[in-house]
Amino acid sequence: MYTGPTLSLADRYSVMIAAIFIIFTYSLSMPFLYLGGVLIFSCMYWTDKILFLRHLSTPPMFRTELAKRTYLILEWAVVLHFAFGLIMISNPDIFNLDPNKVSQTTTNLLPLTKFVGRWAKTFIGVSENRFAQTHSSLYILGICIFLCLFAIERFTGILSQVIGKVIDVIHNKSEGEE
Repeated sequence: MYTGPTLSLADRYSVMIAAIFIIFTYSLSMPFLYLGGVLIFSCMYWTDKILFLRHLSTPPMFRTELAKRTYLILEWAVVLHFAFGLIMISNPDIFNLDPNKVSQTTTNLLPLTKFVGRWAKTFIGVSENRFAQTHSSLYILGICIFLCLFAIERFTGILSQVIGKVIDVIHNKSEGEE
């Protein structure tokens, strides 16, 4: 009679996933969404903490399965961020550059911009010239580098091992100085 309802962890995870996807999708064109995300998650943290300590009953033991699935879903938020970011950053109404001043060296160095431009023209219906702008080409190059590193880490796990060893060396070095 005096116990409150149990914590619905699946509902909390779904709210967090939705908030993260919205923030990542539109944050390149509206950077204040990062601040909004900090405020949202701070409020969620304190609300959940107070409710858990004062109102909700002790929850059952949860396994890590839900957290692992959430992590796998959130990886797609980064991909969505890159895709929407590329559409937004290449928009000539946002970054209006004189086409006569656009450097052809960037486009020649990155033939992937032509592929992205053709794909976007075919499937989205936007002009392929917008991806030939210097800042769009650099953004595409950054996306490709990130996705290659992400794939390497996902399939081998070698990057996290290297970073862990570097941190251990730095930590051991700082302990030796003290």
